[in-house]
This record gives sequence, structure tokens and C-alpha cells, in this order.
Amino acid sequence: MSESTAGTLETRADAGDGQPGIVRLWLDAISIADKEEQAWRKAAEEVLRIYRDDPESGQIIANGAKRRFNVLYANTETLATAVYNSPPIPDVRRRFREPDPVGKVAAQLLERNLSFAIDSTDFSARMDDAVKDTLLPGRGMVRVRYEPQMAQDGTIGSEKVSCETVDWRRFRRGPGKTWSDLPWIAFEHFLTREEFVKLSPKVGPRIELDCSLLTNEPGKGEPEPDQMKRGRVWEIWDREKREVVFIAPAWTHGPVYKGEDPLGLRDFFPMPRPIYALETPGDLTPVPPYRAYQGLAEDLEQISIRIGRLTRALRWRGAYLDAAIGDFLTKFEKSEDGALVPIDNPLALQNGGLDKAFWFQPIEVLAGVLVQLGEQREALKQQIYEITGISDIVRGASQASETATAQQIKTQWGSLRVQKLQREVQRFARDLLRMMGEIVAEKFQPATIMAVAGMKIPSKADIAQAQMAAQAAQAMGQQAPPPPNGPAAEDVIQFLRTQTLRDYMVDIETDSTIRADLTREQANITQFVQGFGQFIQSIGPAVQAGFVPQKEAATLLKSFARSFKLGRDAEDAIEQLGEVPPPPPTGQQDPAKVEEIKAQAAQMKAQSDKQIAADKLAADVQLEREKIASQERIEAQRLKAENERHTESLRADVAKAHISAAASVEAVKLKPASETAH
Repeated sequence: MSESTAGTLETRADAGDGQPGIVRLWLDAISIADKEEQAWRKAAEEVLRIYRDDPESGQIIANGAKRRFNVLYANTETLATAVYNSPPIPDVRRRFREPDPVGKVAAQLLERNLSFAIDSTDFSARMDDAVKDTLLPGRGMVRVRYEPQMAQDGTIGSEKVSCETVDWRRFRRGPGKTWSDLPWIAFEHFLTREEFVKLSPKVGPRIELDCSLLTNEPGKGEPEPDQMKRGRVWEIWDREKREVVFIAPAWTHGPVYKGEDPLGLRDFFPMPRPIYALETPGDLTPVPPYRAYQGLAEDLEQISIRIGRLTRALRWRGAYLDAAIGDFLTKFEKSEDGALVPIDNPLALQNGGLDKAFWFQPIEVLAGVLVQLGEQREALKQQIYEITGISDIVRGASQASETATAQQIKTQWGSLRVQKLQREVQRFARDLLRMMGEIVAEKFQPATIMAVAGMKIPSKADIAQAQMAAQAAQAMGQQAPPPPNGPAAEDVIQFLRTQTLRDYMVDIETDSTIRADLTREQANITQFVQGFGQFIQSIGPAVQAGFVPQKEAATLLKSFARSFKLGRDAEDAIEQLGEVPPPPPTGQQDPAKVEEIKAQAAQMKAQSDKQIAADKLAADVQLEREKIASQERIEAQRLKAENERHTESLRADVAKAHISAAASVEAVKLKPASETAH
């Protein structure tokens, strides 16, 4: 049992009974949680001061001027843009792509409502805040809210779902090693009198406003205007009891408000698992990323200060030995290019000439030190980049002279270590949208859901009325518009309201939050189009000839398309390939239309048979041509081989004749002189 867990249990036992005991229980639990992360909050405040370059951050001042290389600011801005630079687009669809009209319509409703929520609540700004909090304090948090507006008659007039940045200074959590283990979380607020009254009409008017708006701390005794007064309150979400409790330290008689789960979320808490910059298994206390390279950053700052001081000292300065040449120097400095200045007192230059009359400060040593310091600063920057992963981004920067393949490799591997944080940011955005989707599905009124989505789904009564009208028109021999072909609004809403069905059958995802992925998506689509064309060219003749049924060919094409990441509309269109629409009811068929369809079918069959025959004839002709060409190649190779053998035989005969003639000549040379004389 951890120390914090034991402290909480002890607090529960010693808090006392009744409503005051509940207040003491939660205030003690929050105090224990406050101490657990107190050191981290202190370090996070210092990191923020360094990022903002505040005077209280311990920065070194030289001669009244700041000399600081704020590498924390540079790294944070670079990484923030690398991990999140594009708002997500919700992608809601059936999880298993099974034929399910109700699930399909429900997914469309949810997707359109989430798209509107993203545009209307500044979702991207909240994500920017979470990313900044991740890269600076070390933990980024955003919560969701359901905001209904009541009409005068007591009904819900309008409603919306929104996101809100959670200030890391105003957040406390219960004991636990993982996010799913936490028994409770708490948010600190500073409310006005009107907000207290709205929260609790009975208790709100009696709570003392003991905090200042400027400091969020209890007043020091100085009088303050009422509009600057606030009251501290803790909003506690108790997962064990699935209830929300508001506790004010200034009101110890009981909770300010206590109610059941207001949102009905599956995981209860109104926020997803936070984004952690540095995750440590079994420890939920954040770590500021700056701590990983703080020593190097301080060395970098010291070197930058020294470079600034040496740069100020590195100036062209000198002295002249005789005051009598002062007038000459004044004229010399004002002279134009190529002008000759007369020397009024040449006697002052008798000892060694003009070059001996001056002395200049040596700057070669200082220049060499500056070069060394510059190289050292670049080395420190590289070490910091290696720790933070920015070095991968720098390596991934392409140049115009590089080939397309080299740029593609850099795009793929240039941010390899940053991709983990990118995936975590994408996960966080997806979880936020899933929570917002839960609220829309379970809290919104059906009329609001359809109005926001811009979809009009007929009810069961509308469908029944349309069917009766069609039957009546048919009985009178008149034509009537067909009844609505789709699920009823009641079935869709019931599907959305049922959490089990919604979780099992509908999947809420997001597209990438990184704009650089668009390049890969475009390349993916290009490869699909090329592969699709090759597939059609390869399988099309076989389908046309009847060797491969159309349904099986469509199945093969769907399997091929699943290996590519396409848009939902494209995937839905591909899923419909090979599906034959059902014929209309017999009573509604037009005989003339039927005969026309039959004639078209017969014509298409005749054209198909003709095309198949032509293709077969062309194939036979091509096969015969290839056979003749093969025989001609074989005959040519045979003749060539015979010619080569004949040529080799002639060469052998000639060689033998030469050898025989040479032997005869040699024999004549070897005969005795007497035989030669006879």
C-alpha cells in the first residue's frame, strides 16, 4: 500500500460522520494529493518562467542586457508544430462493415454532429493548449462539457457539447498507478456569488468569498471591491460512487452540491487519459521534458553570455603616441576614398615613421576564442537536439537538389522518435471525440441530433403513411412516389441510446492530426489507382469471357482495396460493387419497361457473345502467329547451327591441309644430298 493510499484510508476513518465529515474527508484527500505532486508543480512553474523569459526565472543579466539563448522556447515551438498542426476530422463508421442500415445512418448522424462540435467549440485551440502543457509542465488535459439551454417552459431549448482546457495548477487526483485505477479526480474553481447561487440556491448566498481574483488566494486583510472577490470550490468526480461533489473550504457544514453522474460516460471521468511527455510505468506524476536537458541548456546559456561579452570587447581600438598628430587624425578620418591628407607636423613622425606612431589593441586572440565558443555552442545545441528528437526533424529537412526518393525517405524517417508523441496526441484527440460522441448519443434530443446533422429521417408513422398512400394509389391505377427506403428515426435513436450496441457496432476514429501525412495519403491513393487499373486490365477479360464470375471478381477487388487507406465514401462505393439490386415487386412492374429491359439485356448478351467470339478469334490468330514465329525461330536456329558446324569442318580441313603441306616440305628438307641429286 502506497503512502498516499494509506493516508486516504486513514482520512476516511477519521473524518467523522454527517455532512461536515464529508467535507473534512475530501479536503484531507485533496491535501494529500496536493503534497504528492507539489514538487512537480514547483518545477513546472520554473519551466514556464524560463519559456516566457520572465525576470524571476534566474536568468543572468549582463550590463543591463539579457544574454540568453532560450533553447526551451525554440524546442517547444518546433515540437508543438511537429506533433499537432492540423485539426482532426471525425471518421465514424460501422465497425465490421456488415450490412446494417440502422448502424450506417447512426454513424452518419454522429459524424456530422462531431464535425459541427469541432467547428463551433474551437476544438483545435484546446488541442494546442494540451500540447503546450505536455511539452512544458509535462501533462496535457482537456475535459468535455454538456451545456443544455433551458427554455421558458422548462424544456431543453438548445444544447451543445464542448471542450475546456484543464489548468494543470488546478487539478488533483486520487492515488493510483494507472489512469484507470484512480478513484477520483478534482478540479479547482473560483466562483462569483452568482455562480455559487446558480450551483446551490440554498447554500450559495451564505458562502464567504475569501479569495482574490488577482491572486486566487485568501485575502491578506486589505479591503477589496466585491467584483474582485471569489470563493474557492473543488469539483470532485468520485468514480467509486459515480457522483459529483462540490466542496468549498469556506463552507464546512457540508457539500455545496452533490449529485449523480451528470454525463453518463462509460469511464465516468469527464476527460480522457492525459498526454504525458515522459511516461513512467506505475507513476502518474508528470516530469517536465526540460529536465532531461536542463544542464546542457544552462551550459548553452553560459556560453551565449560569454560570446556576448567577448563580442562587445572585440572592437577596433588603438592609441597614438604624440598628441601633435591629433589634427592629422581628424582630417584623416573625414577624408574621402583615394584622398591624400597632408601632414602639418612631420617632425612628430621622425621616430619610426607613420606606422610607429600608432598602437592597436590585438584582437586575434579574442577572435580565436569566439570561434571556439561558437563551435562549442553548436555542439551543445546538437546534444540537446539528440535528446529531444529534434535532430531527426532537422535531418528530415529536404533540399531542392535531392531526388524524390531521398525526400520520401526523409519524410518517413525524419521524425521517427517524434512519432510516438504524435500517436499519443492522435489518441487523445480520438478519445475526446469519443466522449463527445457519447454525450451526443445519450444526452442530445433527437430533434437536435438531426438538426445539427442536417438529416431528416422519417419516423415509423411517416413510413407507414407513405406505404398506405402508395397502396391506395396502386389500387386506383395511379403512380405514387415509392415509400422511404431506410430505417426509421426511432430505430436509429434507440441504437444511439443503447451504449452496448453503439460501442460494438460503431467505431469513432479521427484522421491524422499531422498535415505532413497528406503526402503519404496522396501517394497511397496514387498507388491504389494504378493497382486498380492493372487489376481491371488483368481480370476484366476473364470476367467478360465468363471464366470468372462477376461476384467473385468484386470480392477480389474489395480484398485488394482493403490494403489501402481510402476515404469512407470510396470504401462504401467499393463495398457496393457486385451487389445486384433487388427487383421491384411484381405488382409495380411496367410491362413495357420489362420488355425494354429484356431487349436491352438480349442486345447486351448479343454484343457480349460477339465480343467473346471476336476475342476468341483474335486469340486463335495470335496463337497461330506465335506458333509460326516459334517454328521460324527454331528453323533459323537449326540453320545457324548447321552453318556453324560446316564452317568449323572447313576450318578443320584447311588446318589439316596446312599441316600436311608443312610436313611434306620438312621431309624434303631432311633427305640426303645424294638422294636429292638423283
